[in-house]
Amino acid sequence: MSAETQPVFIIGCGRSGTQSMARFLNAFQEADCEHEYQVLETQKLGTLKYAGLVNSRECIDFLRTHHEAAVHYSQKQIWGDSSNKLAWMIPEVHQVFPQAKFIHLTRDGRKVTSSLYHKLGDEVMDDHSMEIMQNYLRGTSQMCPPPEKKYWWPSPLENDPAFPAFQTWDHFARICWHWREINQRILDDFSHLPPANVRTIKLEDITSSRQSILDLSAFLGLSPTEEQIQLLGRPYNVVRPENNPLNDAQTTAFQNICGSMQEMLGYQSREEYTLNYSKNSLEKDAP
Repeated sequence: MSAETQPVFIIGCGRSGTQSMARFLNAFQEADCEHEYQVLETQKLGTLKYAGLVNSRECIDFLRTHHEAAVHYSQKQIWGDSSNKLAWMIPEVHQVFPQAKFIHLTRDGRKVTSSLYHKLGDEVMDDHSMEIMQNYLRGTSQMCPPPEKKYWWPSPLENDPAFPAFQTWDHFARICWHWREINQRILDDFSHLPPANVRTIKLEDITSSRQSILDLSAFLGLSPTEEQIQLLGRPYNVVRPENNPLNDAQTTAFQNICGSMQEMLGYQSREEYTLNYSKNSLEKDAP
């Protein structure tokens, strides 16, 4: 691996701003950041690891073949991957890259679950795909699902207390479980990483606070220009904001499944915000 290249891994649930973070880092001449590097292979491997069907050695071999090779041949100061797919392999990523910097990117769970449900729809834990995947994981179907995103999402194992309820949950409730579980896994695994190499940041902070962007940049060893700071004022590839607040049934499901995680991440006491990009700039700090 190139001694001059710093590996950086930005990990968070989908629809939490990982693509915007990749765009931000790629605005720096000294950085090269992928969004969901080797996405289909990584997602499948992560799901199989969660289910206990592959071991750490297999994950490490995969990371050495793909991610380590990318870092080794990088000519940049930073090589990064901004992704939710690596959330299930954090210990293995750290073993391959002991000097890597990690960022846990969070966003209000109400916004994330609504966005996953309304914008990605059947790509995330829909009834048909989940039935196929669970039958395969249980061994009742010998045919491996095809390498499409919609099939490869972790779900509770039979010894998990959430397993019985998961079998009765609707599409939205399963998405709630996913948001809670992926954040719990990240928090648990980050607690075993060197504290100096880890940061947890809220998407809401880096899209509204210049100081948060400056702090993040300093952690990564970068000095952003005004133009680069402004890149985080609007999420990537969003032209018109869509607000889909949770209905009463969804609010109840979210609170029942995700309430403790929402509180742990510091969102429980916050009012659900409305997206508004009419003011597309981050004001300079007051003197």
